[in-house]
Amino acid sequence: SGIESIHSYGIIHRDIKPANIMLYYKANNKLSIKIIDFEFSEETLQAGQCKGPVMGTLEYMAPEILTGQKYGTSVDIWASGVILYEMLLNSIPFYNDFIEASLINRAVKNAVLNVTIPFHYTKKEKRIIVYNIKRAKVNSRVFSLFKTENKEAYNLLMGKTCEKYKFIFNQAPSKRITATEMKCHEYIKDLCEKENDKMRNIFRFFLKNNEANIGK
Repeated sequence: SGIESIHSYGIIHRDIKPANIMLYYKANNKLSIKIIDFEFSEETLQAGQCKGPVMGTLEYMAPEILTGQKYGTSVDIWASGVILYEMLLNSIPFYNDFIEASLINRAVKNAVLNVTIPFHYTKKEKRIIVYNIKRAKVNSRVFSLFKTENKEAYNLLMGKTCEKYKFIFNQAPSKRITATEMKCHEYIKDLCEKENDKMRNIFRFFLKNNEANIGK
């Protein structure tokens, strides 16, 4: 609903990521989710109107931003798909086995040395991520296991075999699902309408990844 509301005002956020999602306590002491940090946001009157410098966070950028095309609100949908994938599989979709192994090795080294080193991708890692994003190429080894376990979430991210269904990781922005359409998707409706383990896992994900963004 947050992304849908932003888009209804003709605004593109351009930096949807876990660090810009805040858990917020309502008056009834229930948690809700807020989108924050509109530093990179842009107003657009039409889909595909906005074009400017590459802005955002690499892992969550849509391919049309990286390729220098005009783009619209669908870039926020792409970013929300990356977050969904990350929540479900604890990994960035456009990493490959080389990057996964490299990140693990760095984490182990930091733990052994008992130091905290600022995180930066190597040039090779950046090239791999950009290449995979431009081609909507997710880590097939990880995702193939997920496909059989959670078909509805898989269909939302990658689509069904029938071309009439819109989905998130569609390279063509015009064929990407919208925020309003996503709200009506079976998987999202199940998350929003039921107080179940899936919803609790979402809150755990944001608590784990951004403990500072909790307000009242």
